[in-house]
Amino acid sequence: MRQIDCAHDRAYDEKRQADFYRAMTLLGWERAELVVADRFFQRLLGMGAPVLRAKDVPFVLGFPGCRAVHTMLMGRRIDVVFIDASGGLIEVHEGVGGGRLLSCPGATAVLERWTPQQHRDQPGAPVRPAVGRGARGGLYIRV
Repeated sequence: MRQIDCAHDRAYDEKRQADFYRAMTLLGWERAELVVADRFFQRLLGMGAPVLRAKDVPFVLGFPGCRAVHTMLMGRRIDVVFIDASGGLIEVHEGVGGGRLLSCPGATAVLERWTPQQHRDQPGAPVRPAVGRGARGGLYIRV
């Protein structure tokens, strides 16, 4: 896995990246490249950024300090995962189509990836419970 990160506080970066990698491992997304969006235009364009759309390797886009994402103008379905401060999974949304706004008040970061080919033609899946205790109180079990 290769990582791209533009932030300047090294200790914070290392913890944040460890949290992202922990969540990616729980999800089974370890083979993807992590790209951290910590600049305004990176966050605004998200998965729609031309430099990301041109990638020929699987990647996961991480949004630190984020509790809500949009899928406006999104041409393909994406998987969205809200994570907590320790990299634990709070909510997993699979196959989210364009024109949606998702939020999770207890999240400290978000991971996104293109929905895999085998799931692209299915309608947007409901929230999938995740591992651990979520911000909303309940015990979640990943299914």
